[in-house]
Amino acid sequence: MTDEELEERLAQVTSAAKSPHGVVHPLPHGDRVWHSGQRWAATVPGGTAVVVDSEPQRDGSWEYDVLACRDFSRRPGPGNPMDRPTRWPGWALRMSCDFVERVLGGAIHADEEEGTV
Repeated sequence: MTDEELEERLAQVTSAAKSPHGVVHPLPHGDRVWHSGQRWAATVPGGTAVVVDSEPQRDGSWEYDVLACRDFSRRPGPGNPMDRPTRWPGWALRMSCDFVERVLGGAIHADEEEGTV
């Protein structure tokens, strides 16, 4: 990611932290997410799906095409790869914990090194 892309993404993640579900739409393609019906997945690094496309709806909501795990109820891994195309509503998406940590945590640690936090 370039510095400009990182700054833009950091602003989006920061805004997401203030939004009701922790997500600001549209999510960029490639973001790692999990479905709100998978409460256990909140701490799964890499989430349980990857965003491949997004589409705004007439009511202002978003729909996402994702590559999800074959078995919705199991952790991702060699026996449950993220290769099943499916569509999830935007209200059900949550950003993966490691993505938020990598983007926010990296920016926070960089600020700490510079003495701006």
